Amino acid sequence: MAPKNAAAHDDFVGKGDAAWKLRADPTQLDRAIAHWKHALTVRDDDWQTYEKLSHAYLFRAVAHLAHDASAQIEATKIGFEYARRGMAAYSPKFERLIQRGSSLENAIDVVDRQGIGLVYWYATNLGLYAKLRGNAAGLKYKGRLVTLIGHVQQSSPDFFYWGADRFFGAYYAALPSFMGGDLTKSREAFTRAIAGAPNYLANYVLMAEYYAVKADDRAMFDELLALVINVQACDASEKAPCIESELLPELEIARDYARRLIEQRDDLF
Repeated sequence: MAPKNAAAHDDFVGKGDAAWKLRADPTQLDRAIAHWKHALTVRDDDWQTYEKLSHAYLFRAVAHLAHDASAQIEATKIGFEYARRGMAAYSPKFERLIQRGSSLENAIDVVDRQGIGLVYWYATNLGLYAKLRGNAAGLKYKGRLVTLIGHVQQSSPDFFYWGADRFFGAYYAALPSFMGGDLTKSREAFTRAIAGAPNYLANYVLMAEYYAVKADDRAMFDELLALVINVQACDASEKAPCIESELLPELEIARDYARRLIEQRDDLF
């Protein structure tokens, strides 16, 4: 029975992985999610598949639900719940700490570099969820988000195209100064993200949205978004930024968001 179950699990995971490559198509994304869910019915301790599902729900929220805030809230809630279940599957020690009354923030240190994707996707789903829910939710989850992303930054700073620095770049620009906002720290974080992952276009879009707007730097805002709108495929010169084929779905998200920011330019400055 065990080999048969293992084969069924692997088949579902493989089909989900294949559909994920076509995630720009919402139907294919739905198929990826469905296959991965089936895999978990066969093996509910598969933490890597929980991580994939958490990422997939955030992608669904950003790529396919951008004009439906209530649907985004629901998707991101599911996303961070899958990551939380994945943490328990990854680390029995983590789950024991939670069951004994430890906060997630205090227990997270036992999730090491190998499982850091679960921490990152939990935090990024929660961050968008809190943003959509408004200021009260933002204040409620502020400490948790900083702790979790800080753990990602310490354990694996380059994870998902320098995602921790991308988060902190936005975080330090969004906060008012009396709550810890710091434009110097924001610019330094975005600069590290862009240097580490020059072809991940969200780095430029978020720097325009958060840092350039807060700094009242229209020229930087225009320059960063123009880079995203006009980016070309990578060639032999590999001049950055350029389009990497595996990041085409993320490119479309970044371009769509860049266009919306350009339309809002006069309101932002």
